[in-house]
Amino acid sequence: MRMKTEVEREKAAGGDAKGEQAAQRQEESVEKMVEELRGNGDLLGKAMESAEEILKDKSLSKPKRRYSDQFKSGALDRLTKEQERNRKARIAQKFERENSDIDKVSDKWREVLVSAFKEIVAEQKGDPNAMYEALSLVNTGVTKEELDVEE
Repeated sequence: MRMKTEVEREKAAGGDAKGEQAAQRQEESVEKMVEELRGNGDLLGKAMESAEEILKDKSLSKPKRRYSDQFKSGALDRLTKEQERNRKARIAQKFERENSDIDKVSDKWREVLVSAFKEIVAEQKGDPNAMYEALSLVNTGVTKEELDVEE
C-alpha cells in the first residue's frame, strides 16, 4: 500500500493553496537536506553532484505520455529506442524458443515440394520449366537444380 505524501494529503483535504504550501515545505526540506549532505565531506558532495547531473539529463527522465501516444511512431529519444530494441529482442527470443527446429521443418517441407513436383511432372507429362514457372516455386526458395529442371 502506498503512503500518501504531504502534498496528496493536503489536496485530498481540499485546498490547492494548502497543497502548494505543502509542496514548498517539501522542497525546502529537500534543499535543507542537500545542503547538510554537501557539508559532510567530498565523497558525499561528489555523489550528490553526479546525482544532480543525472537528474538534469533529459534523456534519462521518462517523458509524460498520453494514451494516444502509444499509437504514434516513437520519437527519437533514447528511452523509446531502448524500448523498441528490447521489444524486438524479446520477439526474436520467443521465435527462437518456439521454433528451435525450424531448419528440420523447412527441410521436410522442401522435400515434400520436390517429390510433389516430380510426381506432377511425371503424371502430367508436361514441360518441367513451364510447370516450375506456373507453380511459382521460385518464391519458395526451391531451385531448378533441386528439381532436376533444365533450362
